[in-house]
Amino acid sequence: MNDKISDVGTENAFTFPVSNDFNGAASSALAGRAAKVKVKRDAQNSQSAQINAGFVRFGGRRGVCGSVFGAFEGRRGVRRSGFAGSNGFTLVELLVVIAIIGILIGLLLPAVQAAREAARRMQCSNNLKQLLLGFQTYADANGALPPEAWLRFQNGESQGLGIWPRVLPYLEQSALYSEVDFSSNYQEADGVENYVGMETLAKVKMTTFLCPSCANVESSMKMYGDEIGCYTTHYYGVAGAVGKRPNSERFYSTIRTADENGGEEYGGGPCANNGVFYEESRTTWASITDGLSNTALLGEIASQKYDGYFAWIRGAYVQYGMTIYVSSKGLEWAPNVLKNDDDPKAGLYRRFYSVGAFSSEHAGGVQFGFADGSVRFTSDTTDLDVLKAAASRDGGEVL
Repeated sequence: MNDKISDVGTENAFTFPVSNDFNGAASSALAGRAAKVKVKRDAQNSQSAQINAGFVRFGGRRGVCGSVFGAFEGRRGVRRSGFAGSNGFTLVELLVVIAIIGILIGLLLPAVQAAREAARRMQCSNNLKQLLLGFQTYADANGALPPEAWLRFQNGESQGLGIWPRVLPYLEQSALYSEVDFSSNYQEADGVENYVGMETLAKVKMTTFLCPSCANVESSMKMYGDEIGCYTTHYYGVAGAVGKRPNSERFYSTIRTADENGGEEYGGGPCANNGVFYEESRTTWASITDGLSNTALLGEIASQKYDGYFAWIRGAYVQYGMTIYVSSKGLEWAPNVLKNDDDPKAGLYRRFYSVGAFSSEHAGGVQFGFADGSVRFTSDTTDLDVLKAAASRDGGEVL
């Protein structure tokens, strides 16, 4: 039997015959397509069942994992539709990563800085130990420790040279020692007082004389047109204690008083002579009756705020009738006292002065080297009487 298909909307119906074979083929195609859809749907259901079973095996946390996977699938869909399949990070993700990195750097940086400072402090301690060994060898070879300076020609030696040029051969610096001219007057050259007569030597940077924590390594006298390009030292001999003795009304002995040296206005001050290194001294181990382990030989003045640095070869500064110790200092003040900007005497502590403001860039204290070869870190809170007792060689104080 033939069917008719009409063209609706026209006056005359147009018909053509449709065979039964066509109907059968169409039915078979629809049935095949339906079967394929069913197979695909069954496969998806089977996959979902396997995923659910997996969530059960991992503790039944399907809700959490499902939401995460769902969000991931949703984001994949967005990325596919918006960025043509790109797998890059979003702006929010990048900002989060940058924030986390910034937090980690903020946490790690102080630790790194502390580790570096600990290494610098250890190097400073090693410098002091090497210098102490040099002085011990010098004393064994010469029968006594060197003087802070000669203030007049004596035994063919120049005035003005400090403790460091004399100890050079015992610090494995014999070549440098050979350049020291002990027959010339260090204090005067060409009629100009306090001129550096051996500039070539003074311009040699001696790293053993410098604390690695302090960046101020050149002479402060360049501000006066003197010692330009010359390097300084951060380690000084201990000339002795200044001021009252502990639990006594008596004072420690000094060679000169502040008034005799022009007063504090010129930065002179009293010159101690009860320690190890002082003017024209010749201290022996036997004369240190307080004991080698109780007597300080060296201390550091290594501060960015100190303005009293001279060339490392210099031992004394003589001008306007006053004498200033350069390579050794008396001990009168507490450690790091010059760091307090609010102290009315801060300017005095930071000037070139026979009394030294022992200080450092190490946190909380200063390092001292003792006559027995030991190096000790001394806290800023250490009792001043204890420090003065350590500065004197024969005061009989009890530490």
